[in-house]
Amino acid sequence: MEGCFKKNVKTTVENLSDEQQMDERAFLIMECIKRKVSPTLFNMLCEMLYGFRKEVQQKTATNLRNFVCSKVATTTGVLAVDTALEISYVLIGAERKQVQRPITNSLLASKLIEYQQRKTQKEAREQIKLELPRVKNPCGIEIRKSCTTCMHRFEDDEECQMCKLTGVSVDGIDLCSGWKMAEGYQQAGRKRGKIKKKEYLMFVQMQREQEHKAIKQGILKEEECKTSEELRAMYEEEFGNIYEN
Repeated sequence: MEGCFKKNVKTTVENLSDEQQMDERAFLIMECIKRKVSPTLFNMLCEMLYGFRKEVQQKTATNLRNFVCSKVATTTGVLAVDTALEISYVLIGAERKQVQRPITNSLLASKLIEYQQRKTQKEAREQIKLELPRVKNPCGIEIRKSCTTCMHRFEDDEECQMCKLTGVSVDGIDLCSGWKMAEGYQQAGRKRGKIKKKEYLMFVQMQREQEHKAIKQGILKEEECKTSEELRAMYEEEFGNIYEN
């Protein structure tokens, strides 16, 4: 892939761009995934990095390596970089599923269009949500009025949000005249009960993640996982009380 260091790319002067080609350190990171993807896809992933400055190239290459080698998809919070990562993740996933369509520039373009459409739809939904009215609960906490915060909302057997009044599916941007604040939101801001330690919550999360991995590897069965009571007993035996107060 010596061509990656020689290819001329037109760039504009932006925060993420410079006139360099692929940074050598970024290319060395990319070499780690060279044997794990097809040559065509590898070239396309390398081209994704052109135009970014070297620090961004290194970070993006690291994210791609983590996805290919460890199936960990991460983003940076920078739209231009995350767009490239989103498309790359889709292309890598498509190739690994051995889809019939070849990875081509036209497929890349279609994935970019799909990403932009999803982004536009998400932004439109977020704008609708921002425009929903707010009311204060008895504790003075502002609650956004929507089907999500309504007492008439429930989940069916397929865990879809439904309305008891209309019987139709609803989500966080829906709102009707029958809205009444759900009990949980009425209690928001009220001090009650005990607060569990952050260390205990992390301990439980770590145990559950280990169990999940063991289940996927066939080492453990779901019914063999520890109950919440057993995890609590384990923590208390080793570290003491699980509560802050």
